Amino acid sequence: MGGIRRLILSAFVLAWSVAVSSPCRADAALEDRLRSEAPKAWEQIVELARHLEVKVVDTRSSPGSDKVTKSEWMYKTNGENALQELVAEATRSGRAMARNARYAFKLRKSAPSRPWFVYYVGTNLGDVREEIRNDGLDYVSQVQLYLAGDYLPDLLKSPNFKIESVEPVTRRMEELAAVTFRYAPEADARSRLWPSLGVVYLNPQRLWAAEEFDVEVAYNDGQTQKWTQTVEFRPEPQHTPLPLKRVENRGPTKSDPSESIWTWEYVDCKSRDIPDEEFTLTAFGLPEISPPASGKSRFWVALSAAGVLCIIIGMLLRRTSTRS
Repeated sequence: MGGIRRLILSAFVLAWSVAVSSPCRADAALEDRLRSEAPKAWEQIVELARHLEVKVVDTRSSPGSDKVTKSEWMYKTNGENALQELVAEATRSGRAMARNARYAFKLRKSAPSRPWFVYYVGTNLGDVREEIRNDGLDYVSQVQLYLAGDYLPDLLKSPNFKIESVEPVTRRMEELAAVTFRYAPEADARSRLWPSLGVVYLNPQRLWAAEEFDVEVAYNDGQTQKWTQTVEFRPEPQHTPLPLKRVENRGPTKSDPSESIWTWEYVDCKSRDIPDEEFTLTAFGLPEISPPASGKSRFWVALSAAGVLCIIIGMLLRRTSTRS
């Protein structure tokens, strides 16, 4: 009789051990998949984003306020070439920036009928990529690889990005991996803000694309802010994470008590080979340059300064004429 009791007790302990340890093994297995599969899958997303033409309708609003700002942007990519241009916005002047194999540039104009002015030209492509990337040129085409402004492939490599758990969850009838994390970048590597803790939901069926996140963002001045984001993908082609809509909600901070909602609708999205000429100054009616291998052309630096000066003078003249 005692032997039977010991056998039953041993079976109970074994069943309890399996029940407790199985989720841990499942979590570890899913995290192993994340670390082994995601980097290669993300390379495929980057490749998909290298041949795109898409118009994005950007709507910004705030709960409790009737003010809504809407603008339309055109984005084009072809390999390393990239372009974004403000197509329509009621209150802003024209803006554009682009990167090609030889140089990058930023343009502005005070009104739709006004000519473009150059205010940045860079020919050191290492610096240029960082400059343009910081302005979000790659963000729109690769939004499913960003976590509150930080690039997921870089985060996963960082020793300061600590994954606390990876759990399988079902959201909107899809099986996702919920990655809970903490992140504290080194002081000399910090940007203005970074995702300090939270959850990002990755879809293994769509190349481990980030479909959602719910995070706390930390600022250099010590403030924190809640950010959430949801990305909807096009149903076709299946398993391909081409974005259809992105909604980001930013909560209040100590210095700004308002809440903001940013919605991007991706329309006219198509993949095509775009001629290199569309990523040059010539496409904007400006003379082409033959920049040196590195550094900035002094002529274009001077021209950029003159362009900025003309914009300022134009704005002052407009204010003067409005007052009179």
